[in-house]
Amino acid sequence: MPDYDIITVGGGLGGASFAKAMAERGARVLVVEREAKFKDRVRGEWLAPWGVAEAHELGVYETLISQCGYHPTGWDTRLAGNSIGLRDLAATTPHAKHLMTFYHPRAQEALVEAARGRASRIRRRRWTTAWPCSIRSLRE
Repeated sequence: MPDYDIITVGGGLGGASFAKAMAERGARVLVVEREAKFKDRVRGEWLAPWGVAEAHELGVYETLISQCGYHPTGWDTRLAGNSIGLRDLAATTPHAKHLMTFYHPRAQEALVEAARGRASRIRRRRWTTAWPCSIRSLRE
C-alpha cells in the first residue's frame, strides 16, 4: 500500500494548488477528487492583484496564465452605467500586479494536471469507499 505525507480531499483550486506546492517541496501527496470531470458552475473567477502575487509565491501562476488565465489591463469603475475612471491596477496596487480572470473548470484541470506532474497521485471517482493508502501518524 502506498504511503503519503499529505492527503488532500478535493482537487479544486485550493486542493490542487496545495498538492502541487507540497509535492514540489518533496512531500508525497495524494489528491482524492470525487469529480471525474470538473463542471462549469454559474460564477466568474478572478484573482485580485494580491492573489496574483500569492499565486507567484505558491508556484501556480505560470500554470494558470499559460493554461487559462487572462490579465485585464484595467478596472473600469461605473456609477449608474457611466464610467468614473479606468484604474491601472498594476500601477496603483502595492503588489504592482494586474488581476487575473480564468474559466474555473479549466483552472481546476490545469492545476490537477500540474500536481500530477509533480509526483502527486490523483484519484478521481464519483465516490471513494476505501483509502488507497496507509495514513501515518503526524507525530512521526
